[in-house]
Formats: sequence, structure tokens, C-alpha cells
Amino acid sequence: MSKLRGNTTRFAMNYAYLMNATGDTKTAFAWFSYAVKTLGYNNIAGVKADPDLAVMRGAYRKEFDDLIAVKTSWHLNWGLFADEITLTNNSAFPISNVVLTVQITSREKSWTPVLKCDSISPGQTYRWKAAVTVPGNYTKDAKATATLFCDQTAE
Repeated sequence: MSKLRGNTTRFAMNYAYLMNATGDTKTAFAWFSYAVKTLGYNNIAGVKADPDLAVMRGAYRKEFDDLIAVKTSWHLNWGLFADEITLTNNSAFPISNVVLTVQITSREKSWTPVLKCDSISPGQTYRWKAAVTVPGNYTKDAKATATLFCDQTAE
């Protein structure tokens, strides 16, 4: 990528827009991918519907969708006195304004902690220590599900 200004998200995205406008979707996608993977561009909700990137999105639909997909994994770690919940960002970009709502049921009771954090970088794990206390959490009937919301999942 360009050594002069290529290391800023603004330049990379502007160049992706320019190449898209000229019909060079290959170069446009390369710069967009560079902005996301290398420079931390994360205005994913904005680029999903941006009409100025429609040609590139159409030409690289599968790659584009894979690149902008919010990918996470979470885990409930049972503790002796309190339980920890972790969330790992497996996306190519940082996720921001994260809200993880966990629904836990055990022994016909339920708990719904709503956990928040400002951001999680790609490949990083955020830990909410003592996020919830589920008495008798060791039971086999305990079940948990989670729903994630962040800026990048907004439509």
C-alpha cells in the first residue's frame, strides 16, 4: 500500500471509494480490506449500505460479507463463589459499545446479566469477573445462551 499516506483509515477508505468509482473493484476491495484488517476501520454498519461502495460489494459479495461479519465467541466459567463470563472478538476489526446479554437457567431459576464494555480489539478477550452468581451452578441442568449487540451489528 502507499507509503505516503496509506497508513491512515481516512486515506485507505478514500482510495477504496475512488477506485470503486472508477470501476477498479479489485483495488477498491484491497484498500477496503487493508483499512479493516490493518488499520482498524470499524464503521461496518455504515459500509453495509453505502451506495458509493455498491459496485465493490457486488463484485466481492462473499469476501465482503466475510470481512465485515461480526464474529465472537463467549464462555461462562463457573466459579466457586461467582461466575466469570468472557467474550472473544474473532472479527477482523474492533467491536465497540458492546452489550452481551446472557440468559442462564439452572434449577428452574434464571439470571440475565447484561454486560457492557467500550470495545474489544480483534483477537482479544474481555472478561467480566464475578459477572453473575448462580447457586449450585455445577448442576447438569444449567443452560446458558447469549445475545450480542455492538455498533457493528447495528443496521
